[in-house]
Amino acid sequence: HLGSEAHPAIDTLQAALAEANPEISEQAIRTLGAIGASAEISVPALLQLPAQNNFSNYELLVQSLNQIQFDWANREDAAPFLDQLLATLNDQGERLSAVLALKALPAATIQTLLKSDAFQEQKMEPNTMKLLLVLGKNAQSALPMLNQIIEEEQQLLLEKEKEKSERR
Repeated sequence: HLGSEAHPAIDTLQAALAEANPEISEQAIRTLGAIGASAEISVPALLQLPAQNNFSNYELLVQSLNQIQFDWANREDAAPFLDQLLATLNDQGERLSAVLALKALPAATIQTLLKSDAFQEQKMEPNTMKLLLVLGKNAQSALPMLNQIIEEEQQLLLEKEKEKSERR
């Protein structure tokens, strides 16, 4: 890590994030990650990158955020980013980058991922099951919440069946 000695370069690196040339913006992402926790001030700018039309390197972004020691599980701004990442799984051109980014997430992030709006909308659809396969060993930390989701879904189905039978 470059550490606090590189702090004066952060403003310049943040400006480079908006650069149209992906090589320049990706180098800025890498360098901010290499600075580590001292680059925490750049997190909002990094999290906004997926909104740019030419952005596609989710794996690099997640790796850099990890190096900056971004607290995926406890930061409110993590959820919208994770929603975007999940939505990217449906984009043929960006899917590989999204899958690699999901694999790079820390295990503790899985709980946040399962609480995200995008996951809640999908519930247990096939894409969600594919997501858990992608997450591999990190998915184990998701099991308690998955069990809760399954129980809630089963309860809803039972209630619907009961309503149907009462109407007859």
